[in-house]
Amino acid sequence: MATWKKVIVSGSSAALAALTLDTALTVTNGGTGLTGSGTNNFLVGNGATSFTTVGSNGTGTVVRSTNPVGITGMSATGSFTGSFTGTFVGTSNLPDLVDGNGIVDFIYDGSAPATVTVQADGSTLTVGTGGVKVSAAGITATELNTSIAGNGLSGGAGTALAVNVDNSSIEISTDALRVKALGITNAMLAGSIANAKLTNSSVTLGSTNIALGATATTLNGLTLTNVSATGSFTGSFAGDGSNLTGIVTTLDFAGDGATSGDVDLKTQIFTLTGGTNVNTSASGQTITINLDDSISVTDAIVTGDLTVYGTASFANTENLLVADRFVLFASGSTTAGDGGIVVQQGTQDFGDLFGYEATAARWGVQTNFDSATNSMAPEAYMSAVIDLAVPGQIDSPKYQKNGNIKVQSGEIYIYS
Repeated sequence: MATWKKVIVSGSSAALAALTLDTALTVTNGGTGLTGSGTNNFLVGNGATSFTTVGSNGTGTVVRSTNPVGITGMSATGSFTGSFTGTFVGTSNLPDLVDGNGIVDFIYDGSAPATVTVQADGSTLTVGTGGVKVSAAGITATELNTSIAGNGLSGGAGTALAVNVDNSSIEISTDALRVKALGITNAMLAGSIANAKLTNSSVTLGSTNIALGATATTLNGLTLTNVSATGSFTGSFAGDGSNLTGIVTTLDFAGDGATSGDVDLKTQIFTLTGGTNVNTSASGQTITINLDDSISVTDAIVTGDLTVYGTASFANTENLLVADRFVLFASGSTTAGDGGIVVQQGTQDFGDLFGYEATAARWGVQTNFDSATNSMAPEAYMSAVIDLAVPGQIDSPKYQKNGNIKVQSGEIYIYS
């Protein structure tokens, strides 16, 4: 199974699955010094007499129980942790455990089993197989505290809860709370009243209905006679307009430089003509100015940013200088794929490739690569180094690939 495997160097601390030594370690170098072993063995101090000795490391003795089923009949004092088999021998007269309030009377001293039972009065609380619960209909007015009656309520402490009313605006009728007849006064009304609540909620001018409080910018079906007005207006009017003044009849315009012209709006047509690489079209009240589909520019200099949607072709480029610190390849791709940089060698369009292989999600190299292809077959992969001491670098499955290196707490690991 592929995992991170530690590279053992001087000073490394290692946990090995298996280790075979030509010569046993001495006690000084961490060995046990045992000369014999067997099942059911453990280490005790020198001088043990009740067990069979099977080895010694100079400090303690490895012994074995003389009973084939294990150590029996052992007597020990003090405390211990763990588990044991057999019968517990000791005092069964423990300090008495007695019941307190809410518990049925009992006494337990360890000599015999005892059952602890919760005591309930049977009216307010009952005890069932599911535990202690409030009895059905067990809470009466007697159990209610006066504090349960908040604002607008009264009762508690033996009295049923009731709703407080002033009996002038609000009243209780046949166990129901309602507004009293004629109980709402003008002083109780606040804010605005919706037009829909009014008998007459709008006015009509001409054929236009206007809600109270609303504004109308257009009036239909209204006839005005002998009306004089100043200012400006939009729309149409009836008549020949002979008495209207201030209407513009000439449009002045200017081009680049000092060129200018004018159009008589009553008798002339204003025409826009496209120049080099520019065409115009008109439809209805719209004039559209477009660039030609094919544009030819001689010695163009772009002082701002140039964005190309499509393929940019360079006829002769010897040295490419890119000011950006990061370059995005395959920006038009919507799916994962291979890509990289090819350095041509002796054959046109063939060379050495340094690229990213998407299937393995690794960088690699390939010689004699045809730059016209869309995929690569790496001859070797690049090893990635993960240093967990560097913020942001983690042991991600993306980098758990054969040959990659991880540095953790000063130790070096290789994934294989």
